[in-house]
Amino acid sequence: MRTIATTLALCALLCSPTLALASEGDAENERGVAARTRDVIADIFIARPLALGQLAVGAAVFVVAFPVDLIMDEDLDSTRVCIADPWDQLVTRPLGEL
Repeated sequence: MRTIATTLALCALLCSPTLALASEGDAENERGVAARTRDVIADIFIARPLALGQLAVGAAVFVVAFPVDLIMDEDLDSTRVCIADPWDQLVTRPLGEL
């Protein structure tokens, strides 16, 4: 129960700055803020957990692919594909940019 309350409080804190912009009264701005809020919520609850799963699967694949890359003298694309790209999607990508 405490985890649910913490999650809801975190979501409220993350969404409150964008919801405060909606009080300006401009109808077009309100639609833009609503769309931005939906993007942020979708990013928090859908895209980031999927990126975390992608990173976990990529780490497991990397354990097998890295020695193969070393043996074949490849340019270590497995590091970028399995670890760096999912990490960028999970951590460095701005919130709400899907």
